[in-house]
Amino acid sequence: GISTTWAKDKSLVKAPAGVDMTTYGEVRAYVETSTEDEVDTAIKTSDSKVGLKFKTLDPLYVFGEISANVDLSSDGEDDLTTRFGYIGLGNEKYGELSIGRTMSIMDTFVDKADVFYGAGNQGVQKTPFNMNNSLKYTGSFSGIDVGFQTQMTDDSANHDLDLYQFGLGHKGVGISYARDEINSSDYYGLGVSRKFGKIGAFGSISVLDDDTQSNDAVGYELAGSYDFNEKLTLLGGWQDTDVESDDGNLTIESQYDIAKQSVFFTNVDYDLTTEEATLRTGVSFTF
Repeated sequence: GISTTWAKDKSLVKAPAGVDMTTYGEVRAYVETSTEDEVDTAIKTSDSKVGLKFKTLDPLYVFGEISANVDLSSDGEDDLTTRFGYIGLGNEKYGELSIGRTMSIMDTFVDKADVFYGAGNQGVQKTPFNMNNSLKYTGSFSGIDVGFQTQMTDDSANHDLDLYQFGLGHKGVGISYARDEINSSDYYGLGVSRKFGKIGAFGSISVLDDDTQSNDAVGYELAGSYDFNEKLTLLGGWQDTDVESDDGNLTIESQYDIAKQSVFFTNVDYDLTTEEATLRTGVSFTF
């Protein structure tokens, strides 16, 4: 769910008195191969990221983040791109209001089955992950998480609110609605993320309702996990849409904690439409 307080499990970097500054990131690299003809085995590193968050310690505090997606391969094309960049005002009781490039409300409240490393998550119908030129509010009241977000750009379409979305969440269950004025589309979504001891259950159902009726789609995603012990977790998932040419995908993944904050993962994405499989094996280190 959404929290209006900052996590305390990150190391603080040197900052002025009265300000918390936290660095974070992930270095991820994996080998990817496919059963499809004429597809080369490749090294992928584009899921790495680095960032910095800050928050003043006043009751009415200023907070923000600047972060980047990093492709460690450094081939000269989009090696460093903006992930998030925003600043805002917050209060423990009334929530947080921010302006800039922020995470989409639908990703937080609906996209609950995005639990694999570079795999799965191929059925959900949602707004973009990064929302440029956005105004975003999140808060929590009596255990109910709430969120509102709008995107405002100066373009020829002449909509003050180019895209707006709402979300509600409680105990791992979230719902959302979004209206995209530029593309004349509505999005609806329901997501669930629950843990029962060693078993995890994740899922979403989402709808893209295009006013032109040319791109309507309903998406389904289900995933589950089982913790064999403190180090080894096995996950499985299914993603599909009601598009006639899409028969869906199956995903299986193992995750093994090889060291502190370090995960060795192996997964297989099987495309039920093409009957081809994509295999990935790699390591992720978070800090």
